[in-house]
Order: sequence, then C-alpha cells, then structure tokens
Amino acid sequence: MSSINHGAAAGGGLPPIVARLIPDARTVRDLCLGGAGGLLAWELFARLLTPEVIGGPLEPASLIISLFQNLFGFDPGRPAAEALHYVTGIAGYPLAYWVLARLTRSLGPTLDGVLWGVATWFMALGLFASLAGLPFMLGFIPLSWMSLVGHMLYAMVAVSIFFELRQRG
Repeated sequence: MSSINHGAAAGGGLPPIVARLIPDARTVRDLCLGGAGGLLAWELFARLLTPEVIGGPLEPASLIISLFQNLFGFDPGRPAAEALHYVTGIAGYPLAYWVLARLTRSLGPTLDGVLWGVATWFMALGLFASLAGLPFMLGFIPLSWMSLVGHMLYAMVAVSIFFELRQRG
C-alpha cells in the first residue's frame, strides 16, 4: 500500500483479512465524496462533451434498462435506472475500489485511477453489456471509446479526491 492512511478497519472479531476489507465510517464518507466528484465529472463528459464528438451522449441508464430486461424480463424505468447508475458511481464502484486497493498495492492516485477506470469500463461494456444481450464492448464502436475515456476520467477524479481527503486527515 502507499503511505496514505486508508482508514482503520471496523471488523471487530473478524479474521484479519476480512476485517481489513471493511472501511470505517470516515473512509466510506471519503470514498463516497470521491465517487460523487467522479460522477459529476463523468456526467459533464458524457452529456456535454461526448455528443459533440460522436453525436450523442453516453447513456448508462439505457444499458441498465437493457440489462434488467434481458436478465429479469422487466423494465425498471429510466428514473430507477438513473438512480442505480448514481448509487453505483457514488458508492458501489468506490467501495469496490477500496476492497481491491486493500488486496493489492496502491500505485498512487493517478495510476490507480487510470487502472480503475479501465476496470469499470470493462465491467460496464464487457460484462454488463454482454449480460444485457448487447455485443461485447458494444463492438468497440466510437461510443465504446468515449465510454473508456469517461470511465477513466470518473475514476481518476474519484480516486484523487479520496487520496486528497485521506491526506488531510
């Protein structure tokens, strides 16, 4: 791990490896603040810049709707899909980053962010798109590459904010 204090685990009597993966309340707060900052950067990129480059925005809610329709046979609706996207970006992906960062060695905020961005891109377009019945990585169309940039931007902002908050103590 890097020299940044990532917070004390709140694991009680759990085995040390498991306890190490449970963030304390301050860490959860810092992760979610980072996630919120990253999601804001993502949204600006996805809805403002991406349409200028490829002619339309990135639409994660559409992917979520397709995923639910393909796996469960129902449409959760756009508001629920947007909410799930926000919960994932603010809390889900940051908490997953926390677990991965606790199991591996941090390479610092920039490289952690780039690698985490590639990982979240792969989860979205490699795993979830495939489960939604869509082509793997959406066939590597221009939208796929804009999504990669957006996910890297998201993760770099999220991880950088998290690291900054941890350094401030």
